[in-house]
Amino acid sequence: MTKVLYVMGADGGCDGRWREFRWSLRSLEMYARGADGEVNVVPVVVGAAPDWFTGDVMKVDDPCERKTRNMGAKVIAACKAGLVEGEFLFSADDHFLTRPRDFDTAPQYWKNAILRSREECKGKGNNFGVSLYLARETLLKHGYPAMDFSQHFNTFFHANDWRVAKDLMKYSLTLKDGNVGANFHSIFANMWLVRNKGKRPLVWRPDRKYPNDTPDLMEAGRTDRFAGFSINDGAFKVKGFEAWMNAKYSAKSRWEK
Repeated sequence: MTKVLYVMGADGGCDGRWREFRWSLRSLEMYARGADGEVNVVPVVVGAAPDWFTGDVMKVDDPCERKTRNMGAKVIAACKAGLVEGEFLFSADDHFLTRPRDFDTAPQYWKNAILRSREECKGKGNNFGVSLYLARETLLKHGYPAMDFSQHFNTFFHANDWRVAKDLMKYSLTLKDGNVGANFHSIFANMWLVRNKGKRPLVWRPDRKYPNDTPDLMEAGRTDRFAGFSINDGAFKVKGFEAWMNAKYSAKSRWEK
């Protein structure tokens, strides 16, 4: 049974109404199943959650103004408190499955570059680029691989790595002016890679652009490499998107009142 840790803000998602979270949970109900066909995941939340969510919630306020640092801090807090134990799956509220996936045996996905080779990892530009640069420098300094796990989709972490991850995140703040901090996906996932070397397959996940229309969202989940998709805030501007999602994920999940 795999725990799925949703790391949430207090704003209800990009639309302020928790719709993405509801769709995400319903996608787990539909597709997150083991070899016996039964649902084999347990969603839990760190941060904030709507009143209708019936799972465990650990309320944690955002410690700073940086979104990535806040999410990393919440993951560490959840690990430290025992909300998740052992291997677990990180998720955001806008991650949706589109076909069956057994997370007890699923591969870990990485992008098509190592952090050191990416143009955006040179410490320039926006905060995300800086966070990747800091992750690369921190990981290599401490003897870890620096594969790119910055994709916006489900990623495996291990709860026992929180102490080292906390130290690495703290160290990253000493490398560059400002308070962006290292990208926590790559900090945790590269540690997971060392821990799980040879135990679970690692699959390259090619870069993707957000589709321009709703039918393409579904098609993106039909290849062997994709079990689902994620969205950005602009998805709600796509004509027919909300209606398509409501129809696709219409069945109430067991984690809703």
